[in-house]
Parts: sequence; C-alpha cells; structure tokens
Amino acid sequence: MTGLLTPAERDRARALTTLLTGAVAAGSVAAVGAVSALAAEQTRQDREARDALARERTAAVLDAALQVRYGELLADAAAHPQVVLVPRPTRTVVDPGVVVRASSPGSARPGPAAASSGSTRSSGSTRSSGSSGSTGSSAPRPAPAPVVVAPVVPSTGS
Repeated sequence: MTGLLTPAERDRARALTTLLTGAVAAGSVAAVGAVSALAAEQTRQDREARDALARERTAAVLDAALQVRYGELLADAAAHPQVVLVPRPTRTVVDPGVVVRASSPGSARPGPAAASSGSTRSSGSTRSSGSSGSTGSSAPRPAPAPVVVAPVVPSTGS
C-alpha cells in the first residue's frame, strides 16, 4: 500500500502547518492585546471623567464651606475687635534746647506750680544733629538705651 504523501510532501505540509499555527497564535495575541489596550483606555477616560466630576463637586462644597467660615470669622472679628500690639524699635533723640528748657530753674517743682511756671513750650521738631550748640550750660548726657534680654528657650534635649 502506497501512502498518500511522499516524505518530502509530508515534511512540507508539517512545516506549513507549524508556520500557519504560529502565525494564527501571534495574530490572536496581538488582537487580544489591542482590544485590551482599547478597553483600558476607555476605562481610564471613564475614571478621569468620574474623578473630575467628583473633584468639581468637592471643590464647590469646600468653596461654599470656606465662604461660610470666612463670613463667620468676619462677623466674629467685627463683634470682638482686638488690639494687637506690635513691638517696634524706638529711639529717643534729645535736642540740646529741650535739655536746657527742662533743666531751667523752677521746672523741677512738683504739682501744678510746674505747669503754671513761666516756662515756654514750643512745638519744635525733634532733630538729631551731630553738633550741639553752645547754650552756656553743659547739658547732661541722654540716658543709655535699654538693654534687651533675649528670652530663654528651654532645651528640647536633642
């Protein structure tokens, strides 16, 4: 009995079948990958749209809550005003004329007599000049600037 195919034809058919099976498998994998990529992209877009909507709603709610809280804070600040003292650097400038008027006879008397004494007041400006004019008497030196002590910060042990 003779076979239907010769050995060369059989080998060729087997090679062709193997090649065809490999091509179909590769095409199937590529098709599944492409469909999966499309599905993943669609899912990503759906999630982005849903998350954007949720962010907009959350932002609107937070914005409304912040506006209400801001209004409450403004009302509270109007109802309970507070004075805030901010320490500013100070400097005392003593003009020689002021020292002479302050050290004139009778200006150191306590009580209403000092206010009714004949001393003249002027609304002169306070100025700082390097030279002191000759006034006939030696003016006392101005008081030294106060010493500022830095607060002691307790150690944290580190």
